This record gives sequence, C-alpha cells and structure tokens, in this order.
Amino acid sequence: MQPVKIVIPGRYWDSFIYRGDLYLWDVNGSIRTIDWDRLVSEWKIESNLRFALECAFLRNDYLYRMRYELLFEDSDVLDLVISKFLQLSQASLTIEHKELCTYEKGQQDNPFPFPHSDLEVYDRRAYVAGTSGVVNASIGRGTKFPISTRAKRQWDAPVQRISAGYGALALAAGNEGLYESSLTNPYRRQGNRTNGDPVQISDDDCSDCNWTYWSIFASSSNGGFLASFQMESDSQTPKQELPSFQEDDYETNIREFDRVITCREMWGQQSYTWGVQDKFCLASEGSIKIIRYEPWEKKLPMRRMGTIPVEALLSKDIISATTAPFGIIIELDNSILVLNSREDLFDLKGEPSSWRIFPRAQRHFNQLHVIREDCLEIYSFNNDYFVNQRKKLAGIRVGGMRQGYSFRQRKRYVRLV
Repeated sequence: MQPVKIVIPGRYWDSFIYRGDLYLWDVNGSIRTIDWDRLVSEWKIESNLRFALECAFLRNDYLYRMRYELLFEDSDVLDLVISKFLQLSQASLTIEHKELCTYEKGQQDNPFPFPHSDLEVYDRRAYVAGTSGVVNASIGRGTKFPISTRAKRQWDAPVQRISAGYGALALAAGNEGLYESSLTNPYRRQGNRTNGDPVQISDDDCSDCNWTYWSIFASSSNGGFLASFQMESDSQTPKQELPSFQEDDYETNIREFDRVITCREMWGQQSYTWGVQDKFCLASEGSIKIIRYEPWEKKLPMRRMGTIPVEALLSKDIISATTAPFGIIIELDNSILVLNSREDLFDLKGEPSSWRIFPRAQRHFNQLHVIREDCLEIYSFNNDYFVNQRKKLAGIRVGGMRQGYSFRQRKRYVRLV
C-alpha cells in the first residue's frame, strides 16, 4: 500500500506535531504554529475519502482500537477500507502558503539556539539540542506565544540526539558517550541527585539514542549498545502509570542501571544497530537482523526473530535509522528507505535536510516528516492496521490496554495491494 503524502511548500529546518498543533521551524529563525486538527478536519476533499484522510493525518488510533477488530473479519469491509487509502494515496495534497496562514495560531522568534541538531517534546516542554547544549521551554501552556520565550539552559555540552521517557532525557553526546538527565524523575534513583545534572551512562561513542521500554539503546558508526536498566520494586512508592508510549502500569517504578550490553554480545558481530521499544535491529550485508526485546521476561529478555533482506543496503553507509510502529526508517546519503511492517520497501529519493517520526504520539505515530530544500513532506503509512502485531518483524509492536489497544492476535491476515 502506497503512503499518503501532504506537501507544505516552504523552507523549513524542522517540524513537530504535538497536541493537535504542527510546529514549523523556518530557516529564517522563526517558529510558526499551525492548528493541524482544524486544517485536516476542514480539508476540501471528496466525502468518500474523508474517513481515510482523518485516519491518515488526524487519528491513526481509530483503526487500531479493539472495537474495530471484528469489522476487519468482514472481507467486504476490509477491502473497502483499503480501497479508500489507495484512492487517497493517488490524490495531490498540497497546502499553499495563503491557505496555511488561515490556520496559523501564532508566529514567533525562535527562543532556542539555531540551528539545532534535535528536538523532543515531553510533558509539555520542548527540548532542543545542538552544539551549544540543551535548552528547554514550555509548549502549549497558554502563554502569550505557543512556545514560551523563557527558555532555560539544561546542559551546555554539545549533544547530537535526544530522546525522552520515564521522566528522563537520554543524551547522545558523540564521542563523549551516552548521558541521562533527570526531568523530575520518579522512576530512577541516582544517589541524592535532584538537580537534573546529566549523568554519564557510558563513555562509548553514541550518535543516536532511543528508549527501549525503561532501558536506552545507543547507536554509533562503530555499532551500538544497550544501556540496560532494571525496574525495582519499592513498596513505599504508590502504584503509578508509566508516562511513555506503549508502557503498562507496572507496580515497580524505580529504574536502576544494570550494565552495558554491546551489539557484539547480542548478535555476535559489529555493525550499525539501533533499538526502539521491543525491537533491536542490526543492518549488515544487505539485510536487517531483528531481536525482540521483552525485559520483563527474566529468563530470556532477547529473542532473535529473523532477518529481512534489503538489497538497497549493500555497499551503502547508513547515516541514521529508527523504528516506528509502521516499519523501519533508514537514512542513506541521498534517500530515505522505509521498510513497512508488511516488508514492502519504499525509496524516498533525494537528500533530506532532516526527518522525524512520532512513536510516542498516540494519534500521529503513523507519520514520517521529511524536510526537503523547498518543502515539508508529511507521509502517512497506513499498512500496519492490518498486520499481526505480535509476529511482525519490521515495526514496533502496537499494544497495551493503557491506550485502549488489543493484545489479541488477528485471526486473519491480509494481502494488501
């Protein structure tokens, strides 16, 4: 199934979608806030494609919900839903500047150092990382501007990538290693530390980082490693719901560092690796090897699932890679490869300025934002609704009763056209 694409002409440095708003970092140093929910809801399109449009760009959680599962047992209903996405993927969806201004909620000077290397939003605060360190400011809290102008410096060391979860910020600091900074963290003890100063987890090279449940996976050109944490019980602490994407309500809520596990320990070889939630990936010799990670399984937390051949990776260096619910995304020198959860490969040709996904956004985790020289391309991949979440190799498993999704495996498998 082809992805659906919206194009927003303009020269942008970055984009982020959060709580129904689209934030655009212009290359001229300003930030525009767009009412994304209203823009999509009022999009002028044929009535028979309205449902597909809103599922693609507004509420991708609709078709994951348990109450819709029975509908997909009806082949006529299923074929109809698929046909809607196919029709929508062939439509030309472009938002011109004048129309975009209609939905603009605010425009402001950028309160953060510019240009930045990465951006994260967590618990209504925006965190921006770059060569001058990490700076944060509140976002969407009813201040005069959508992003507060009172930005606070959190760290003054160069940072390449950041990732938030469990009340903490993981920091990829290049050859300085992997760090973690507390964000009023109830899930981890680090002596008597309360001021949020970053703590070095490992001094191994780290160019990217992502949360794998309560642990952190670090990537680098030399391979990668898992900074493994344990979740320890504390009877003095009341039961709390964990804040990050796809995490259950565990009674144990204290994170304690365990050890560093190298990619050679996991796969028996060293190559570019990455991990997000329940999937660890290693790219080597034209293929991707995948390990399932379930840290609550004490006897065997890591299990090798299989290998997916990807000839496009032969003799090509990977710049960066990650995993979303809809599949695997790999950046090469002059293109972005998307291997969706049905293992169909899409080559988004052309060197991107930047790109990002939203695995913690409950309504937008099927989106891929790609910044080009003259526009922002917002892709929506809609293949994953019809895939067995437990057995799929490419893509984070979508599940968890906290979000209203079903852990039940589908009885029926679908061949998408």
